[in-house]
Amino acid sequence: YTHTHTFSHTLTHIHTHAEPMFDLMAGWNSFVKETQNAVQFGGKGSIGVACIASTNGLVMINALQPGGAAATSRKVAVSDLILEIDGHPIANSVEAAATQLRGGVGTKVVLKLKRRGIFGEDVFSVTLTRTDPEADKIEVQKKMEAAKTDTALKLKALEEAEAKAAADSKAAAKKEKERKKEEHHKS
Repeated sequence: YTHTHTFSHTLTHIHTHAEPMFDLMAGWNSFVKETQNAVQFGGKGSIGVACIASTNGLVMINALQPGGAAATSRKVAVSDLILEIDGHPIANSVEAAATQLRGGVGTKVVLKLKRRGIFGEDVFSVTLTRTDPEADKIEVQKKMEAAKTDTALKLKALEEAEAKAAADSKAAAKKEKERKKEEHHKS
């Protein structure tokens, strides 16, 4: 299917997807692959954005990677213009922006952004921590497996406690029955 993205009154692009996007990561990958002149900044040591050169001489964010540092911060938006990275001005060079945005996992990067809104333009800074989305995904999977194991162990302990309580109850009922039987024989 084909659709148009309009980021501002000065920049519009059209791209075609070969098949519908069924999940966020597939959508992200499809969008970035097929967007003309885009540079993807996802992957190890990234903040999870894709950018293009805008018509006004600046670099514009045109996609956020789901789960990436930029998206999870909720401070960065599609169509934000990058004015500076770590205090260094960016002048319509997507490749330079890509180089400056990448860094070691866990290191910080400061973006000075400009956002156009209905009430004018807003210039602000955002500090993000570079991540490794694959390692983050693996860590989440490990935590989920640990939670499953913990839940399974708790369930097993609960089942064992219930079985012991049932056995104790049965033994107590048997003793009570025998006691009553003995009392009946004594009388």
